[in-house]
Amino acid sequence: MIKAGVVLLSSALLFLVLINPVLADGSSLGGLQIPNLKDSLQSGETANITKDNGAISNQLDSIKQELERIVNKKDVPWKAMVALLLGLAGIFKLQEYVDRKWLRKPVWDIDLKLAPPDSHKIALRNQSSGQRICDTYYFRFRVTNAGNYQMEDIEVMVEELYKKGRGSSYTKVRNFLPLNLVWAHNHLVTMSKIQPKLFKHCDFAHIVETNYLNLGQFGITTTVSVAMLLDTYVQPNTGSHIILPGKYKIKIAFAANNLPPKIIWFKLEFRDIWDNNEQQMLTRNVVIEKVAS
Repeated sequence: MIKAGVVLLSSALLFLVLINPVLADGSSLGGLQIPNLKDSLQSGETANITKDNGAISNQLDSIKQELERIVNKKDVPWKAMVALLLGLAGIFKLQEYVDRKWLRKPVWDIDLKLAPPDSHKIALRNQSSGQRICDTYYFRFRVTNAGNYQMEDIEVMVEELYKKGRGSSYTKVRNFLPLNLVWAHNHLVTMSKIQPKLFKHCDFAHIVETNYLNLGQFGITTTVSVAMLLDTYVQPNTGSHIILPGKYKIKIAFAANNLPPKIIWFKLEFRDIWDNNEQQMLTRNVVIEKVAS
């Protein structure tokens, strides 16, 4: 960063040296007229300088005379001044581009660990009364900005779901509806920013015992004990956000305003077992890990 600043500053100084011959009057201002400067210089603002400051007064008089000469000069090299200003503007723009393109940028670092705080058991409560309804296991993506510039307007979407059959092949779940996930705690689709070296949690899914769910409203008839619900922004009427025990692959897209999108595939497996022991549940009954597509 410091080296880049030195290079850009050197470029600016070199530009001034190269353009100096164009300034025929020998002044660094190049004959630039300053509004109301002449009137203010002739208004006697230096009249109150005391005799003890005679040397300073003489210097001010010299500066006044030089500026008056520049202001009154008829042959003003405007092209030189325009070129100078455009050159400086270009250098500043180049510095901004270099900073954002190569020196200062955000970097994706995405993970999900089957241990607190990414995954843990919490109590679901009635939002109105605060009364406890049941326990649930939550799973959250840890989205970290490993770069040196803030990440802006970040969204996460569940794009595709594949279920493993009796063999080794996976079949795409055709009725699965791609939807945005929500960020933990604020439940928004878009996270405005993530500062460098910090992270935010994005809710991925939670497992609940089915006797606390009304699966019938989604047309789902099953005898399983648990189900996983994806934490999508809306719950589609098709119930495609509800996943029953089994083995799956799921495609997750991470996008930001100032970064290329990142696609990650995860292997998702969970058994039809509920365990109140958090460690046992997370280590024995659930698998969520990155895989190749």
